[in-house]
Amino acid sequence: MRPVRKERIRWSPKLAYIVGLLATDGSLSIDGRHIDFTSKDVQLLKTFKKCLGLKNKIGFKSSGFSKKKYPHV
Repeated sequence: MRPVRKERIRWSPKLAYIVGLLATDGSLSIDGRHIDFTSKDVQLLKTFKKCLGLKNKIGFKSSGFSKKKYPHV
């Protein structure tokens, strides 16, 4: 097992916003190492990325119940 990297996390308005978004529209991967945030609102996804300082692209994934594709980070 790899050692866990410890970082000091400070509570901030940005972090509170991210926690709220993840609690409503986010999910955690089975292995516990990845988070996924899905929303029809692309601007919300851009704000999410900005708050976390992410550089990855906004992708699309299919819903489990329909064939519609929704944007996600």
